[in-house]
Amino acid sequence: MELRRGIVVATVGTMAITSGIQWTDATFNPWIGCTQVSPACDNCYAMVMNSHRQWAKGWGPGVPRHRTSASNWRQPLTWNRKAGKEGKRIKVFCASLADVFDSEVPDVWRTDLWNLILETPNLDWLLLTKRTSSIARMVPWTNDWPDNVWIGTSVENQIFANRRLPILSEIQAKVRFISAEPLLGDFSLGDFNIDWVIAGGESGSGWREMNVDHVRSLRDQCRERDIAFFFKQYSGFNPHDLGREVDGVEWNQFPLNSVYNLEQKMSQKTNEKLKQISIEKVYRLSGQEFRKVSTAELKNPEVEIVPFDFKGKRVFFTPVSAVSGIGAESMGIQNEIT
Repeated sequence: MELRRGIVVATVGTMAITSGIQWTDATFNPWIGCTQVSPACDNCYAMVMNSHRQWAKGWGPGVPRHRTSASNWRQPLTWNRKAGKEGKRIKVFCASLADVFDSEVPDVWRTDLWNLILETPNLDWLLLTKRTSSIARMVPWTNDWPDNVWIGTSVENQIFANRRLPILSEIQAKVRFISAEPLLGDFSLGDFNIDWVIAGGESGSGWREMNVDHVRSLRDQCRERDIAFFFKQYSGFNPHDLGREVDGVEWNQFPLNSVYNLEQKMSQKTNEKLKQISIEKVYRLSGQEFRKVSTAELKNPEVEIVPFDFKGKRVFFTPVSAVSGIGAESMGIQNEIT
């Protein structure tokens, strides 16, 4: 296992349920339909699929969105029970065939989705949008976002980084992420509050060439700022045969503070001298236990330090001991990157 300053490097798809997308375990579409809003949408795969499958009666402005079936809406409840039973978290990408913050979606449908999210605390909901300006007025949360909601935005070049990242950066969600797919140009992450960057090229009919140097630029910016980086695919009609390595490395990083569930154990110890009760906090992550480090330990180069972002603050931990019976292999940890 590798823990490197707020990043976990993990096997892709170890909890896969219904999704072929490498960076999520499941995909949930509460409704289908959308409107193209930026160059990244030009060859929208959802629009192409809908033209063949006819889920929604068309695509674009003024076309009614299609709400998916009641049985589909029950699937996250099943995943939630599975995750709870197995003691793991399941990442759910919402939505691959729509935009949650599309203004042409009835508000009551979104209310149903917010309620479903609250009913499934064992799922991490990855809400991805190109409509960052609509988020604040459409969600029922301000500074009290649920711990199981990640919020992300699509960024294809610097123009849309300038428009979307300032808004994303201010949202008080547990994880803020960028999907740079299709990556159509280089862009700067600036000093924005970003926890995770996914990059990838365009595929299918009409695909546009991705400059690999732009991938390297994002990778290097992430390394410099200790942001998790995930490379999904190259560009091409069917890029799967091209592999996923960049300069010989397959980048499968996820944000540390949410990939695996940190379980807090509280143990009370009586301090006989002060006649007080003190609390020792121990956290479990991927088969290891961690405790907070002291100020003195932070200055000691021999102490292994693992930063962890918690409610907007960076807290520092050090390993305590391995948890018996849960090793790196059973947790699906691989691909150690230094």
